[in-house]
Amino acid sequence: MTAISSGGRSETVAPDGAALEAVAPEAVAPTATAPVIESLWRDGNFNRFWLSQAFDAIGDSFARMSMPLLVLEFTGSVSEMGRVTAIMGLATLMAGITSSLYVDLLDRRRLLMFCDFGRVLIYALVPLCVMLLGKTVWPVSVVAGLAAGMVGPQLSIGLVALLYGSSLVMMAFVRMRAKPVDEAASRKGPVVQELLGGVRFMLAHPVLKWAAILFALVALLSEAAIDLAIFRMEHELHLSKTMIGIVFGIASLGAVLAGALAQGLRRRWGFGACFLGSLLLQCVAIMGLGWAFDLWTGVVAAMLFTFGFMLRNINTMSLRQQVTPAHLLGRVSAAFWTVIAVAGPVGALLATSLAEVNGAATVLMGMGLLGVMVAVAGLFTPARTREAK
Repeated sequence: MTAISSGGRSETVAPDGAALEAVAPEAVAPTATAPVIESLWRDGNFNRFWLSQAFDAIGDSFARMSMPLLVLEFTGSVSEMGRVTAIMGLATLMAGITSSLYVDLLDRRRLLMFCDFGRVLIYALVPLCVMLLGKTVWPVSVVAGLAAGMVGPQLSIGLVALLYGSSLVMMAFVRMRAKPVDEAASRKGPVVQELLGGVRFMLAHPVLKWAAILFALVALLSEAAIDLAIFRMEHELHLSKTMIGIVFGIASLGAVLAGALAQGLRRRWGFGACFLGSLLLQCVAIMGLGWAFDLWTGVVAAMLFTFGFMLRNINTMSLRQQVTPAHLLGRVSAAFWTVIAVAGPVGALLATSLAEVNGAATVLMGMGLLGVMVAVAGLFTPARTREAK
């Protein structure tokens, strides 16, 4: 989970329907209880929250890369990599469905800490299972379901647990102030009503609805991209695991750059251009991963992929925060990610099965080309709008 600046604030949502805010200086008038903060970077609570989520995001990235590497080391099969990725996607789907029941009602800070604590325990089981049971893939599959390079994939999984633990520790020191909202609006209703509340809001908002549809279609086509890129680098380009780790390490600079430029790009070009442009760039990068013929072309393609991936996520996250009432934000986010999670596992299984027969390069090129067509089709939907309201 990441805090994204939108409308002068960086926001998550509080336990009882309140919005937890790290407030930008222009958003708050000076009072005795709310001093003016010249910069968020001078706000200790925001810095601790940001650092906690930075550890969390790095842990997610390590997990997303280390799991396929571990499966590839154990089995040498690209389809097995796809199966584990699909299991991770199904876990995300189940989490999206169930979280809509409680995410707007519970204390968000405690919920984040609980999730980090659970992931520390779960990911720490992988190296332990490898030591006790040997190189068998089923513990990896189980852990991927529960949890939703350079030092080797087994130790990388241990590092994932350490990163989530660091996120947990930092979050324990975060103190947020609650902003009350209309109690009637946040009151819990029947289970089905709670489940569908976020879905109804998302489907009623044309920009948010089409952003979710286009995102899901690209997820269907791109979920297996990392698996196929790793497989191709090792089996077709004959790179060592160390070199693969270096490729993805350098590629992460694309995501860092996207994070730094996202606000300026959004202000200049608006939501539609940034969102559709990020989809287009990501899909062109997938084609590049299939076309790459050496280490450095692979690095460039991977950097473009992470840049588009991060820019896409930032824009859709800020869109949800911009258009969604605070008391519905958790349910709408859960609905949004549930739609994405339906497509991802199907795409992962299909793409890796095709790659087993036709080769990773061919499938990557095909995935990227279809994704480009989806991004271009988005120009004819409400997702092209400059500013959503």
